[in-house]
Amino acid sequence: MATTETWQESGSFDDFDTAKKHAKFLMTRFTRALLYFNKHSQHSTTAWGAVPVQDYSESWWDSSIAEIDLRLMEKYNIPDDVRAFVLKNVQQKSESNIVNCTD
Repeated sequence: MATTETWQESGSFDDFDTAKKHAKFLMTRFTRALLYFNKHSQHSTTAWGAVPVQDYSESWWDSSIAEIDLRLMEKYNIPDDVRAFVLKNVQQKSESNIVNCTD
């Protein structure tokens, strides 16, 4: 299971590798921008509706969070101007922002 800083649970996983990939997904600028733009109150339950569910089967999920960000933006055909805005205005995170990210 992965949780956010506010301790909102997100997912239930059978193995550590998938949980780690999900934690990295939550740290991407892509995901955090979608949550931010769709969060209209303190309650975040409705904001998650804009975040696509991932199956983590692509090989690039083992990459850095920065690389995953770029891959997600390609996967979902995010326009260049939106990519630039998100990359400029949403803080970059790394694996060091994830508690117990190492095997």
